[in-house]
Amino acid sequence: MVQRRLWAAVITTSTFLGLAAAAWAYPPPHLPATTGPINPRSWSCPWTAALLALTAVAAAAWLLARWRCRRALRRLLADVRDRRYARRTAPLTVCQPGDLAGLAREFNVLFSAWRELGDDLESSRRQLHSRLVRSDRQWRAAVNRLRQSALTDSLSGLANRKLLDSLLHDYFQTARRAHTDLACLMIDLDEFKTVNDRLGHAAGDNLIAFAGELLAASVRAGDLAARYGGDEFVLLLPDCDRDRAALIAERFRLLFARESARLLRDSAPDASPDAALPRCRLSIGIATLHASQPASAPHLIQLADAALYRVKRSGRNAVAVA
Repeated sequence: MVQRRLWAAVITTSTFLGLAAAAWAYPPPHLPATTGPINPRSWSCPWTAALLALTAVAAAAWLLARWRCRRALRRLLADVRDRRYARRTAPLTVCQPGDLAGLAREFNVLFSAWRELGDDLESSRRQLHSRLVRSDRQWRAAVNRLRQSALTDSLSGLANRKLLDSLLHDYFQTARRAHTDLACLMIDLDEFKTVNDRLGHAAGDNLIAFAGELLAASVRAGDLAARYGGDEFVLLLPDCDRDRAALIAERFRLLFARESARLLRDSAPDASPDAALPRCRLSIGIATLHASQPASAPHLIQLADAALYRVKRSGRNAVAVA
C-alpha cells in the first residue's frame, strides 16, 4: 500500500510539474509577452501560483511518505536485529499499515517457527547429551569389568598370573630403591589331587575359592595375593623381613588347616561321622630380598619355589625359608 502511495505521489508531482512548465512557456493572452527567456509577469498569474503551490504540496507529501516508509523500515530492521541477537520473543509491531504490517506478520511467523525449531534442537541436544553420558558410563563400566576379569582369577578372586608378572618387577624395584625388605611366599595346597579324586572337582573348586578368600582377608592394603597356577598361590609382602614373614606363614598355615577340615566335611554331607575324609593343608616356601639376595624379581620367585619344594620333600604341611 505504501508503494502505491509513493507511485501516486510521483505521478501527481510529475503532472503538476508539467502543468507548471506549460504555464511558464505559454502565459495567458491578456498578459503581455516579454522578449527575454523569463517572463517575470507570469509569476503574478494566480493560476501559475496555484500550480506551483500544488507542486510544492505534492513534493512535500512525497518526501513525507518516503520519510515515514524509511522510518518504519528502520524500526522493523532494528526489531529484527534485536530478535536475532537478544532472542526476544515478543511479536513485531509496526505502526505503518499496509505492506509493512504484512511484512511484520510474515516476520512473526518466521520468528515463531525459528523459536520452535530452536526449542526442538535444544531438546534434541539434551536428549543426545543424556544418551551420550549414559553410554559413556556403560562403556566405562564394561571396560572396568573387562579389565577386572582380565587381571583377576575368577575362581579365587585374587590377582591372576598376568597381573602378578606385571607388578612383581615394580614391587622388587621399589623395595630396592627404598632399601626395604620384600618377602615372597609360595603357597601350595597339599593333597589337593586327593580331594578332587575323592570328593569331586566341585569340592576342589570350593577349596581354591576358600583359600583365595582367606588370603584376601589376611593381607594388608599394600600386599599382593595372586593365584600362581593350579593349587599354588603367591603372596608378596613389602617391608616384611624373614622372621615376620615366617610368623605370618605359620599363622596362615594353621588357620587354613583348621578351617579347610570344616569345609571338606561340609562338602561331603552323605559321609558318616566316622568316615576318614581327605585333609588339605599348606606347604609354604619363603624368600626375602635381604636374606635371600635374589638377582632379579623372577629369581625371588624361584628361591621361594625352591624353599617350597624342600618342604614337599620333607613331608609337607610346614614352612621353609630360603
